[in-house]
Amino acid sequence: MICPRLLVSEQSLPNDVVKQIRCGDYLLLHNSVRDFWVQVADVKDRGYFDTICTSKINTSTYGFGDLIRCHRRHIFRLIYA
Repeated sequence: MICPRLLVSEQSLPNDVVKQIRCGDYLLLHNSVRDFWVQVADVKDRGYFDTICTSKINTSTYGFGDLIRCHRRHIFRLIYA
């Protein structure tokens, strides 16, 4: 499980939207270099998500297919599956 340094979105998702996020949904995150997409693999308590990186990015710590934990404050955009 990788917990990278992610940028915090300026606009937090409302609670009702966060409660609707399910496995298979896509989230847009940002790592201070570029945006990248992840797919939700597991929904945790208190706004945390275990996700799988679906963008072809290569950093020194993670890349395509890696498991990444993020928080609702890191989500820039959401696409329901």
